[in-house]
Amino acid sequence: MNRLLFVIFIVAFVSLNSCKPDVEGCLDPKADNYDPYATLDGKNCIYDGVIPGGDTTETPQPIAGCTDSTASNYNPDATIDDGSCLFPGCTDPEADNYDPKANVDDGSCIDKREKFAGDWQVTNDCPMFLPISDPQTISFDTTEVDSILFSPFSAFGDTKGSVDGFDVTIPQRNISFGGFATISFGGSGTMNTNKDQIIINLNYDGGFFGSGTCVLTYDKL
Repeated sequence: MNRLLFVIFIVAFVSLNSCKPDVEGCLDPKADNYDPYATLDGKNCIYDGVIPGGDTTETPQPIAGCTDSTASNYNPDATIDDGSCLFPGCTDPEADNYDPKANVDDGSCIDKREKFAGDWQVTNDCPMFLPISDPQTISFDTTEVDSILFSPFSAFGDTKGSVDGFDVTIPQRNISFGGFATISFGGSGTMNTNKDQIIINLNYDGGFFGSGTCVLTYDKL
């Protein structure tokens, strides 16, 4: 009888255990996600946060820098422009070689008066009482803003003018002859884009000698 009961117990135990469903999971105790109740290897063990078979490629981190290849500090590895690009050049808007893109002055600016400097042949149709010199030398003093000097401008000596880009102005000048007579003149003109010719319209007033406008043409020597 006892033997019969033992056999029945064994059969029941085996039957009950055979009815338990298999549980998939990680069977490796060394894994981060080890499952002590798993009966089947789910091949899903995680080690140090890495899933086997998963994408282990790291997401590239953005690199800040200058992305403009024309800049002096261009960084070919940069993926985000951080506004640090440097463009050396002339930053003076009034200079002949002004570079609107430049944000770092490299000392290359050419004084706008430089194109006026030099020796010039001068032809004119001014009256005899206003003898214009030919040739003339135009120069400038870097300590005087915008100013140029015509030397000699006329029989009455040198005359100053002012420059704005390609335009030149000769302020009115009065020359007195001991109270007997006064001659005044002044005018303005423009240099051509080739920088080899200046035409100035000169207004004059010589009192009883007459008044009017004459044209001075400067050709670069």
